[in-house]
Amino acid sequence: MRTPLSVIFIALIFVPARSVAVTVPLDYPSIQSAIEALDRDPNLGSRIVVEPGVYPENLQLISGVTIRGRETARTILQSGVSGRPIITIDGVANASVLNFTLSDAANAVVVNNSINITIGGNVFTLGSNGVAIDVRDFSTVQVINNSFFNNAVGVSRPGSLVEVTNNIFAENTATTTNNRAGLGISSNCYFMNGDRDIGDENPTFGDPQFVDTTRGDFHLRQGSVCIDIGLGVDVIDGTIADAGAYGGIFADAIPFPVQNLVALGSPATAGEFNLELAWTANLSYLVSNDNNPGSYRVHYNRDAPGPPYTGDDARDSNGMLTPSPVDVGDVTRYTLEGLMPAVEPPAAPVLLQASPRNQTVGLQWSRVEGATSYTVYFGVTTSDENTLEVGNITSAEIKGLENGIPHRFRVTATAQSTYYLAVTARDSTARRNESDFSRERAVAVGDNREGPPSNELRATPQLVAPYPDVPNDDECFIATAAFTSDSAPAVQILRDFRDGMLLRSRFGRHFARWYYARGPIAARVLNRHPTLKPLVRAALWPLILLVLFITNAPYGFKLLVATLVGSLLLLRLTRWWIFFSKRDDNL
Repeated sequence: MRTPLSVIFIALIFVPARSVAVTVPLDYPSIQSAIEALDRDPNLGSRIVVEPGVYPENLQLISGVTIRGRETARTILQSGVSGRPIITIDGVANASVLNFTLSDAANAVVVNNSINITIGGNVFTLGSNGVAIDVRDFSTVQVINNSFFNNAVGVSRPGSLVEVTNNIFAENTATTTNNRAGLGISSNCYFMNGDRDIGDENPTFGDPQFVDTTRGDFHLRQGSVCIDIGLGVDVIDGTIADAGAYGGIFADAIPFPVQNLVALGSPATAGEFNLELAWTANLSYLVSNDNNPGSYRVHYNRDAPGPPYTGDDARDSNGMLTPSPVDVGDVTRYTLEGLMPAVEPPAAPVLLQASPRNQTVGLQWSRVEGATSYTVYFGVTTSDENTLEVGNITSAEIKGLENGIPHRFRVTATAQSTYYLAVTARDSTARRNESDFSRERAVAVGDNREGPPSNELRATPQLVAPYPDVPNDDECFIATAAFTSDSAPAVQILRDFRDGMLLRSRFGRHFARWYYARGPIAARVLNRHPTLKPLVRAALWPLILLVLFITNAPYGFKLLVATLVGSLLLLRLTRWWIFFSKRDDNL
């Protein structure tokens, strides 16, 4: 039920002045939950600041509250339920929606029977079927400094109570409704829209030259006709207001993040290295400008990702230390010079398993802190005969080995300094507004430092006889069906036990033939009835743990456990013998 207009006017008198801000998602997980919290407790404040992110919600705004995105381009509102508006403002007084990008909805903002509503500094890009702002009844709304791009309708309004000022309308089917001259439409910028009769008192026509609509960057490039054509002033630089989301009193002053950062390491002199960075220019006219350009800052860390970036070992061309961040000026390439990467050799890994297969041995080892790669050493007489660099992984298959010949294996870890890099853009205003960090890049620099070798394990690769009617493990293993993947660790444990131990004995080979004759039937049953898989997995785990014990426990420990188990069995048999002996005597 809608609130009568008279009640809304009375509510203006009693709406409390609230200035404290709550933050989404830091204080509340969603925008709507923050709105509801403010509705329950007015002492929480009147402003909701939304951090960058994508928020699929359907919001019900309340009186006296402003919701504002931290960054227009990267704070994105979408409809949580298809067909419903992203924001509904019904029976509300004194509320604002500022600095968001609204997309993927049939209606972005719907206003019913509300007064003193401000919608400013937003980007609306809903597609050819979307209505960006739909104002109904006798609502009073100020639509100021928004960018409407590729919508069916920019602003649907009942009349002059909805003021449309300083906006950019580009490539929409229609800009506004009730757009007769003198009805509250003024100082907007227009480009390639479907309607010609716009009713604007002071229009500007031409390409707004958005920086990159595909990335959501609706800043204006140098030479845009929409610069300095609006009413009022820009909060960013104090000049005449630009049209669009980045002009006027609600403008988001944060530049768009730098894109396409790449970094390459190259040696300079003995013990010193250079890192060359390149990135794509930020084409907003407040950053890229022939007369008054902005600048960039390079941020770096050694051996730890950021932020914060606190690197301190780079030098400039004069040999002076240049700690992070480095102000590099109006350039899109820069070289960090004289870097002194230094890293201690890593510890030795533990070689956990060497599983023999046909002309292959599978190895697994422990991960070492700080290691950036591993090297496998293997041979017949000694393990130093061959080497294989395997990268930053903890398992490998050594192939092409001769069956029946024992081989020796060990592993070493290698460490190399890694530099973590990011770039920010700064505009040319007195405040030097700075963007968020670009996507971080990591580059390995300097010499590799190899640590001590692991323990040595031996394994003898051998031919595994194929089994009839077993085309592949995916179709036949009960374990594969139960764990839903042929590469699951539990399946690999059982497979290694089969290849390394079971098939070495005559009994094991007979058991394997019996199993593969019946296993496919059970696997097909499991795949038809997936609810049984958790039960089968639970039944297999004791077997898997037993296999791990048999294959990985030290020989002495296995002997101790076997002795204890044998002793317990002997004790139980002795008790049974005494029990039955006494019973025979009584008889």
